[in-house]
Amino acid sequence: MDVPGTAENDRNEARVLRCLLFRRQTLDVLCDSLGLQCHEVRDALDVLEAAGLVRPRGRVGAGMLAFDLTEAGQTRAFDGLTERERGLAEHGLAPDDLECLRRLAGGGAPARRPECEWGVGATRQRLWEAGLVDVLGFIRPRVVLTDRGRSLLSTIGAGPG
Repeated sequence: MDVPGTAENDRNEARVLRCLLFRRQTLDVLCDSLGLQCHEVRDALDVLEAAGLVRPRGRVGAGMLAFDLTEAGQTRAFDGLTERERGLAEHGLAPDDLECLRRLAGGGAPARRPECEWGVGATRQRLWEAGLVDVLGFIRPRVVLTDRGRSLLSTIGAGPG
């Protein structure tokens, strides 16, 4: 980042940019996705906003703060992405999102592994908000693909990365 800070702050700012690129745009989803405290995400957003890389969108839903990338922020967020990640970003998907959709399409459950880039719960929440998955049942809820999710998978290809 252009603003001086610690290596940890710089890393948080880069992670917030990437998270916004993959359309995780509310403060609570950013915190859940990145496993950071609200003040850490807010500090990163303040620095990114001052640098002209993000802008607040206002409140959405039940009063949740939301943020968008500026054109400069989108350019910065695309730096270092693979061609596949760039293609997924155009659909608002991260690699973990695609893996989750593929597993569901194959009849499996979403991965529950600690090495997921985003938190598993945040991934499912994001996919649900995007209308790509639905949650059925109450006592033993299960996540299933929606028609929109199946359509998106067929558009981007359900095969390996």
